[in-house]
Amino acid sequence: MDKEYEVIVIGAGPAGSTAARVAARDQRKIALIERDRLGGTCLNYGCDPTKALLDATHASHAARAIDLAGLDLAIPRLSWPKALARARDIVDEIRAGDEEAAIRRQEKRGIDVFTGDARFDSGHRLTVDGERLSAPRIIIATGAKPRIPPIDGLENCGYLTSRTLLTEVEELPERIAIIGAGPVSIEFCQMLTRFGSKVVVIEQLPHILGADDHELANRLRELLACEGIDFILEAKVTAVTRTAAKTLHLEFVDGKSRSIEVDEILLATGRIPCTDTLDLETAGVAVDPNGWIIVDDCLRTSVEGIFSAGDVASPELPFTHVAGPQGKLAMQNAFSDTPGSFNRHAIPHATYTDPTLAAVGKTEEALREEGVDYCKGVSLFRDLARGKTSGKREGCVKILADREGHILGGHILAEHAGDLIAPIVLAMRENLRVECVAEAIYPYPTFVEAVRGAAAQVCPPP
Repeated sequence: MDKEYEVIVIGAGPAGSTAARVAARDQRKIALIERDRLGGTCLNYGCDPTKALLDATHASHAARAIDLAGLDLAIPRLSWPKALARARDIVDEIRAGDEEAAIRRQEKRGIDVFTGDARFDSGHRLTVDGERLSAPRIIIATGAKPRIPPIDGLENCGYLTSRTLLTEVEELPERIAIIGAGPVSIEFCQMLTRFGSKVVVIEQLPHILGADDHELANRLRELLACEGIDFILEAKVTAVTRTAAKTLHLEFVDGKSRSIEVDEILLATGRIPCTDTLDLETAGVAVDPNGWIIVDDCLRTSVEGIFSAGDVASPELPFTHVAGPQGKLAMQNAFSDTPGSFNRHAIPHATYTDPTLAAVGKTEEALREEGVDYCKGVSLFRDLARGKTSGKREGCVKILADREGHILGGHILAEHAGDLIAPIVLAMRENLRVECVAEAIYPYPTFVEAVRGAAAQVCPPP
């Protein structure tokens, strides 16, 4: 006999958890299904634990810089096991308890939690660990997982992913190769280097962080290289063999080849949708050629009453700060006669290195490719009073706008760039002209003055 609900949510990451909270607030009869841990990848294996580890390395690095500046301080030593234990404690603090406590808290809200793999029996009926559930409304928010590239010998030699590095590695390898140069790779390469590993990053493209502003990404690469990180660009790993170490065989775009030896391999080669156990074809839910769920602007799938939110439906926006609002909207739309659209305009992202690279909107490369006429303003931290007084002179703000003053993009390489991008995001979101950013009054002396400075350079003439 089916357990009947008003709505079923599959996946308890940021999208699914937010959707479930909205349903519980509205006193809906709801089931929440999760096959791993409540909170999803971001809380358990991604954003939160990695930021705790990154912050530990940033603090240690800053303390070493202070010592070099002349203060008589003991040189701080980083401990991977201790830092990892602290990161896990912070995850439990964010969750407000362990997994059992999290489940109890959901149940107190009126949410029935089921643990296991959900599998569609039909469009609106599911089986979870032998139990059958049904509902006229279903929200799929199962997220994504690391993509494993088809490299000859890789499976036999073994590898790590961002998840297994945090859950299975108690002592870091002396030498590690990271395949890929996206945000995950670049955050981990600096983190692991500061914990004492020798890191090499291998990327097929000529740039790291290919979706970001090339000028700022290249500057970040230069800063990371100064810390001892090697970058091998425009190279593909064709095979991995095992001797005393792991040997990666590389082929470059110019036809040359090379081999390098490391103790471990970390994959950062993108992600694939977590839909392998859902039997979406049984439900009739359409997916694209890569398996991502196809949704419209209202997050509706091809099946009436079934919605999808988060990474599994928006691979181009793989961010927690997107998944949460999408989960909320999907649940609201599931019970609405006039569903609303998800606003994809002015969504920022950041790579939390030291310094951080944050961005919103278009890059110069994209604007040139599209043939858009634009103007640019650039402000450097070294020119700020705050940059001089703090000694933190490595920073840059770049704002791009059209000739009428509409902001097309903002890019910041600086400490706390993820915070400094906020006024640009707000201006773009609300369609404010660049002079609004330039003419706002900011505290003095602060780094946000660089945002005003860049905006002032692109203000259209009166």
